[in-house]
Amino acid sequence: MTTQSAIPNTQQYPAAPWSLQGRALVSVQTVDVAAMREFLPAALDVIQIFPGKTLGGVYLSSYEEGSVLTYNELIVFCGLTRYGDRIGPWVTHIYVDNPRSVAGGREIWGLPKEMASFRWTAGENPQVAVYQDDQLLCRLKYHSQFPGVPVSLPPFLGAFSLLHSNFVWFKAQGRAKTHLLMGAEVEVPSDSPFAPLKLNHPLMAFNLEDFAISIDQPRVQHLS
Repeated sequence: MTTQSAIPNTQQYPAAPWSLQGRALVSVQTVDVAAMREFLPAALDVIQIFPGKTLGGVYLSSYEEGSVLTYNELIVFCGLTRYGDRIGPWVTHIYVDNPRSVAGGREIWGLPKEMASFRWTAGENPQVAVYQDDQLLCRLKYHSQFPGVPVSLPPFLGAFSLLHSNFVWFKAQGRAKTHLLMGAEVEVPSDSPFAPLKLNHPLMAFNLEDFAISIDQPRVQHLS
C-alpha cells in the first residue's frame, strides 16, 4: 500500500479536465481557526464565518463507470481561505484507491493524494469507512435522508493547492440530486492524521446521487 512518503510510479493518467460521475457524501462543520493553522500555508488568509471559526468538513465519493477514472476518494478540507482575489477551501488530506488518481492528482493539481481502502455499506444505517494500513482514518454514517432536489455547483466554486511552489486555483463544475441527511455521524479516531481538526460534529451532511463533476486545469494565482 502506498503511504505519504512513497510516490507511485508515474502511470498514464487522463489530462485535465477530469470528468467524474457517481455518488458522494459531504459533511460540513465549523472548525477552530487555531486548530487548522498547523495545516495551512502562511500565505493563505482564513475566512472566518464566526469569530475564531471557519468552515471545513469531509467529502467521500465513489466515481463509477463513465468517469475518466473509476475510484473512491476522501477529501478533508480544513477551512475557507483567500489568496489574492480568489476564495476556496484548503485540502489538508486526500485519499484514493487508484494509483493513477494518486499520480494525476499530485502531478496535475499538486494535491497530496495517498492510497487508502474504502468500505461502503448499504442497509438501514448506510456508511463508508476509510482505512490506511488497517488504521481507520474516517467513517461517515447516517440513519435516513430527505427527498432529493437537483442542485448545481456554483460557477465560482474552486479550491487551492500548491503545485511546484506556486499557489494554484482550480474550478469545479457539477450537478447532483442532493439529499439532506438525518442522523449523520462522522468518526475520526484520535490517531487519524487529521484528528486535530475535530471533524466529529457536523452541522449538516448531504448525500449526492447522480453526481457529475468536472475538475479543470489549475491556474497559477498571483497576489493582486
